[in-house]
Amino acid sequence: TKTQLSFYQRKAGSLRIAILTLEGELVDEKEIEAGAGYYHEPLDISSLPPSMYFIRVSGNDQQAFTKLQVIR
Repeated sequence: TKTQLSFYQRKAGSLRIAILTLEGELVDEKEIEAGAGYYHEPLDISSLPPSMYFIRVSGNDQQAFTKLQVIR
């Protein structure tokens, strides 16, 4: 199962995408190179059990969070 993370990046650079439990435990993480502008990154969530998660995108001295709910 995959989902897509969409975001806007002001300048090109390296980004780290982390999936965290609600308790803050790191479940999965990957680093990508993204160009400036709108970006869409597929995330493989097939190994995640049903639950609520946080997705943290960090890089370029900034970070943003969003929620992800896995339902099966």
